Amino acid sequence: MGCGWAFRSAAWLADATAEPLAQGRDLHRALRDYRRAHRFIDTYDALGRRETLARPPSWLQRAIRAAAVSEPDISRRLAAFAMRAAPPSVLLNPKVMIRAAVGSRAPGPWGRRPAAAPDPSGRA
Repeated sequence: MGCGWAFRSAAWLADATAEPLAQGRDLHRALRDYRRAHRFIDTYDALGRRETLARPPSWLQRAIRAAAVSEPDISRRLAAFAMRAAPPSVLLNPKVMIRAAVGSRAPGPWGRRPAAAPDPSGRA
């Protein structure tokens, strides 16, 4: 993953600076644009570091994953995020979080749990 980010970062730097360098213009604006693009990597990196702690998924992660099974829009958003083709905000925004919380059976932060399946033995 680190090599992928390095190549993507290099491509962004080349894209941002090629024209100004070729035309002999100042690089200040081009480098500002590059830094803005680089924030995309910084956000993913922070999320990735949290994921490597191997903690159980949060209620929001469970809700988004559960909702993605039956909600095509959330499924597409999750796929784009997982491929790093879209920023985390594609999932981490109020509209999607509410839809995921309402549309999933994942327990919420308030302790709500889905109804348990009946015991096949008939005992309570």
